[in-house]
Amino acid sequence: MNEHRRSRRKAAFVTIPVTNKLTGQVMGRIGNLSADGMLMVCDHAVRDGALYQMGFELVNGRGQPQMIEV
Repeated sequence: MNEHRRSRRKAAFVTIPVTNKLTGQVMGRIGNLSADGMLMVCDHAVRDGALYQMGFELVNGRGQPQMIEV
């Protein structure tokens, strides 16, 4: 099947936990990332229409951790 997306996805080859910034609980992990979004694989169902503040850490080009908040 052909995919017609604006940006190519980059698969996560390591486990990147995603944390709920309000509760401090891990919600899931990154499945893939693109310039326009991400796929998060959740441990539990999320509520429809709910607003979440999440964060995860990536390593930048200099090998330093960088916190990303969404």
